[in-house]
Amino acid sequence: MVEVEECVNMNGHGVEAGSRWVSGNLIFRAEVNGRTIRDSIDQWALARDPWGKLFVIWVAQRIGGARLVIQRADSQYCYEVERLEA
Repeated sequence: MVEVEECVNMNGHGVEAGSRWVSGNLIFRAEVNGRTIRDSIDQWALARDPWGKLFVIWVAQRIGGARLVIQRADSQYCYEVERLEA
């Protein structure tokens, strides 16, 4: 579980500061780590888990359409992500 700390241009995706999210299955391996992805796109959110690890939530344009994914800032692996009910 992660909690969003900061959002940029994520309107319409349900991502907002204070919202909580859980990751699911591995979807794909990105070409670069999450920190680099964040620096190269204009829609993203930063979230942190209870142990202080930083994650990036972003909209991946993949075969089959756009979808939200979560990626650790220091990793290339992208996972499904789902919002926890408030």
